[in-house]
Amino acid sequence: MSIERGIRAFSLNSVRNSEDVLAERDGNIDLGYLDTSSHPGKNQDLFFKIASLPDIITLRAKVIPVPGERTNVFFQAVVNGEYTKKTNYYGEEILPVHSRGHVLFSQYQAIDLVFTGQGSFLMEGENRPLSWADFHVQMDQGYCLIRKKFILQDRPLLLYRRTSIVSNKWLNTPPYGSAGKINSHPLMAYGGYFKKGLPIDQICQTFAVPVCKDSGRLPYLIIQGQSDLEKRRLPPPQEGLLDDIKHHYIDTFQKETLLSLAGLVETGEAKILISLKDLEEPVLYQSFHYTQSDPQSGFVDLSFKKGRTV
Repeated sequence: MSIERGIRAFSLNSVRNSEDVLAERDGNIDLGYLDTSSHPGKNQDLFFKIASLPDIITLRAKVIPVPGERTNVFFQAVVNGEYTKKTNYYGEEILPVHSRGHVLFSQYQAIDLVFTGQGSFLMEGENRPLSWADFHVQMDQGYCLIRKKFILQDRPLLLYRRTSIVSNKWLNTPPYGSAGKINSHPLMAYGGYFKKGLPIDQICQTFAVPVCKDSGRLPYLIIQGQSDLEKRRLPPPQEGLLDDIKHHYIDTFQKETLLSLAGLVETGEAKILISLKDLEEPVLYQSFHYTQSDPQSGFVDLSFKKGRTV
């Protein structure tokens, strides 16, 4: 259920510029419904009231990671008919030693951009704090402006088959019914990559490549980030070469997976509704730009325009 609160309008003599307003950190979070109507009272003539829609609204958000649930997902390889030991897909034992300390950074299930209650709006070429406005800001997801979801594995057993056909030719059959391919390694969804201070254009999906040398050795996983794969000209869902070896993706991808968190913001996936007393229906505003001047702080400023389409 949404919560409504009134924010007292600033007097003209006490208003600071929008940059100062955005820099405030009072800890107040509005759960999904922001009422910026001015309060009646004495000295009302000093209050600046807006009765029309703004050109641009900028809202400050906090980056909030959602850890993945490390359920019992096991990985097992079958090399030329011989089964290896079952290993926890999300454990450290299945990773090379040099990767084990970083594994938890790649196991997030989502990243939220949560509205902090602070922002500004542009009207007639002038930036003003939200507290000057008479419009209402509503969010569909409570106080979350947008959620970037990641793909994690949830099947109890991931069985990977590797079968020698002829000399230097292997049929690699990935888990959950995907067709096998000759001398092509599968890229399996692993989770979302996030670290404190990471710019939101680097928050992305990660993938695991299973490596099986022979039937007598345990398989291990190489974790690859989507942003790195794109730089190496292998974006999902296409097939291609990594270090002259064929690789292919096996998961089903939606738009929110293919784009980074920054990409989702820039393509209008963050949405808010703006309403006025004189309007019968609220107006949809969609994101088109963001500013993250200090990633270490965890704050991002999202800008919204009206009239954009999905």
